[in-house]
Amino acid sequence: MSAIFKSEVRKRLKAAEATGLTAAAKGSLFEQLLVYIFDELPATIVEPGITSSFGTEQVDIAVSNRGAFPSLPNVFLVECKNYGHKLDSKAVGYFLFICLSRKVELAVIVASNGLTGDSAEQTYAKSLAKAASPLGCKLIVLDRDDLLSFTTPDDVVRLLERRYLQAFASGGIGVR
Repeated sequence: MSAIFKSEVRKRLKAAEATGLTAAAKGSLFEQLLVYIFDELPATIVEPGITSSFGTEQVDIAVSNRGAFPSLPNVFLVECKNYGHKLDSKAVGYFLFICLSRKVELAVIVASNGLTGDSAEQTYAKSLAKAASPLGCKLIVLDRDDLLSFTTPDDVVRLLERRYLQAFASGGIGVR
């Protein structure tokens, strides 16, 4: 199982980074990679590509945690960004607004190249996590290196739980 999981993650990541694809195609393949990762976890339900009833907000992935992540909330949302640069505060703020308006306790951003700002100082995009935390939403971030570190579904569980604890305890962001 672990060899299959690891090779599938790498194969799908490589496909999402292929040259010659449009940005939309790369984004779609990246999102499909994350759907695969969360779908492989036992005791989860994964619902990709949900749009609000007014068509104004889009959630990449909603995850129902039915025991896969013992210390995480029962439901959380995932935003997938396969950009060639760090994700800025505008994109982070938009996703956090969606999460806060739904009273989501955990927001997960998977950004290939991470977020703008300094982790220790929590500047730029990382500063928004500090603002969202007292409002009840913890933000954790995964990047390309995190995805490449996954060899088994258990690695996903451990990393998300560690990042959640980091965000919870610091009142800020769970990030590398």
